[in-house]
Amino acid sequence: MKSLIQRYCFFGVLLLLVVSSGVFAQDAQPSDPSGDQDVIASCLSTIGTCAAKSADNSTLSLQLDRIDRVYTIDSRMTIIVKSSQPGYLYLLDETSTGQIILLLPNRFLPGEEPIEAGKLLTYPAPKMNFNLTVTAPCGREKVYAFVTKEPVEAFQNAIGDVVALLAPDVARKGLTDIVNQLNADAAQVAIKDFEIREKKYPTGPSTDSNAESQEPLTVVLEHSGSLYIDGEYLFARVTSQRTGYLYVLVETDDENGAVLLPNKNCEEYRIEAGQSLLIPSKEDAFRWRIATKNFGIKKISFWLMSKPIDLASELNDSEYLAKVELSIETRAAAKK
Repeated sequence: MKSLIQRYCFFGVLLLLVVSSGVFAQDAQPSDPSGDQDVIASCLSTIGTCAAKSADNSTLSLQLDRIDRVYTIDSRMTIIVKSSQPGYLYLLDETSTGQIILLLPNRFLPGEEPIEAGKLLTYPAPKMNFNLTVTAPCGREKVYAFVTKEPVEAFQNAIGDVVALLAPDVARKGLTDIVNQLNADAAQVAIKDFEIREKKYPTGPSTDSNAESQEPLTVVLEHSGSLYIDGEYLFARVTSQRTGYLYVLVETDDENGAVLLPNKNCEEYRIEAGQSLLIPSKEDAFRWRIATKNFGIKKISFWLMSKPIDLASELNDSEYLAKVELSIETRAAAKK
């Protein structure tokens, strides 16, 4: 008998937990799945029309962490949402095979409380115990974000251990309720499509420093492993195949994050194509000292942009070149 992971290894976007590797799917099957699929298709078409009409003045913002919205198998995805109204947030994935997956709520974020208006939300946030990891098959998929004034019962009841592959009758009921709320001006909707591609593996060493097979940005931490003790300094070797401006952000105890680069000492950090740099400089090293009260896993991200940007503004395709995200473990110093 196949395990649940084997049975549902075709998920386009799969929630992988830090503490668990199980996969949850609905066991209930409708008596007439073809009829349910027709209703689902009709609902998605209606939702798409509503999203297109309100694209210019939408009060629900949905972004993915990759500006080009292209992901390779096994890469991780982050979803950013901001709503002008409070309500209950639902995130769904429509796979390239037409199935509907409930990403949020889940067991770790049951969605029992409405989200706040005007707050920028990230899923998963650094301290959430799950990741969104892209899996096969390749193709184009869509992420749907909904904010409703009232909970959608069908989706609330479908919360799974990791991810809910919604049975057609459950998807039909939930989407029908959302369409009804949209028609009553009681819901917000936003849609982003993205592409999944095969993961490319190197076939051998390259002799061309500008070979297309090379990553545009690589980062290696100058440390024996990813474990850092309180008080140690973090250094990184950054190599870029494209000329751009480097931005470095790190997770902080309050989860808001801090900008390591640029800063007051270096308002613009430009890196040339083919250049390899060790950062930070000695003068700037104090900003990279490990100092935290909440020890554990921290994320640090390196962004390569085509020009200097305002970090408070929304990014666009022409500005984004590459991103590298790493995780480090922080521990308290041993007591003497």
